[in-house]
Amino acid sequence: MKAKSLKISAIDKTASKKVAQMVKNGGVAVVPTETVYGFAADVFNLSAKKRIFSLKGRNYKKPLIAMAYDLESLKILVNISKEALKLAQTFWPGRLTLILNTTNIGKIVSGGRADIGV
Repeated sequence: MKAKSLKISAIDKTASKKVAQMVKNGGVAVVPTETVYGFAADVFNLSAKKRIFSLKGRNYKKPLIAMAYDLESLKILVNISKEALKLAQTFWPGRLTLILNTTNIGKIVSGGRADIGV
């Protein structure tokens, strides 16, 4: 399989649409976060997740963090307690990762783990 890459300028007004389309099509993107550059992929695309593990040289037993556009989007993956919701609303977006119990769908995404970092 030949790797396909796309370089997008920071001043490109359509950058987010291009990245979203690449991820939607099973690609992996490198994106800036509040603290580091991270890999982004469709959490439900096993091939894309495997690509991230390969790019990072990461052991498959060490889970990836799940990120979402908003709290509502995370509810499909994790059970958000009142305490966690308050923390998220206070500190997100920002440098806070919460380890939360997975839903049934979240267990599929997390490789069967009972929790996942979000």
